Amino acid sequence: MDPVNVAAFTEDELPTAMISIRPMSRALFLTALIGGATLAHAAPTPRMTTPAVAALSACLADNTTGKDRKDLARWVFVGMGAHPDIKRLASASDADLTDIDRTMGQLMTRLMAESCLKQTREVTREGGNGIETAFGQLGELAMQELTNNPAVGQRMAGFLKHVDLMRLGAALAPAATTTVAPAPLPGASAPR
Repeated sequence: MDPVNVAAFTEDELPTAMISIRPMSRALFLTALIGGATLAHAAPTPRMTTPAVAALSACLADNTTGKDRKDLARWVFVGMGAHPDIKRLASASDADLTDIDRTMGQLMTRLMAESCLKQTREVTREGGNGIETAFGQLGELAMQELTNNPAVGQRMAGFLKHVDLMRLGAALAPAATTTVAPAPLPGASAPR
């Protein structure tokens, strides 16, 4: 089943670099390319990955359900929806916002103070942005799960009908090469 509607485009029309990408991934690939779609909070410093951060990331993933990750996505969504440039696209009542914040607070408390306490302590001892990195990876997992929904794939693929595939294909095509005959060695006669 192809959850992304790319009916307007044939495989021949898609840029060469995208042909091997599964249809669902095409929209995600292009969205990431042009929009950097992620639920992870963009850190002002580079992500620190250590064995302790990897252990915390694994613990967070192992100790959250699909519902927990959807709750995380809701929290990020309403947070981003507060930005003045996109506020008109998202609406939530004060009661919804309070419920989402309460749910996120309870999830964060459970994960850091109970389920993943040992790993959280280790990352905290290391310092840096390890907790942010681990939760960013959990956000990425939530994003992957959400984008597996056919309705999300359809919506994310909506921009494909506005992509200039000829221009994009030309930009991504390998550069044409010309073959130049090697210069003759000194003392050798030129070929006829």
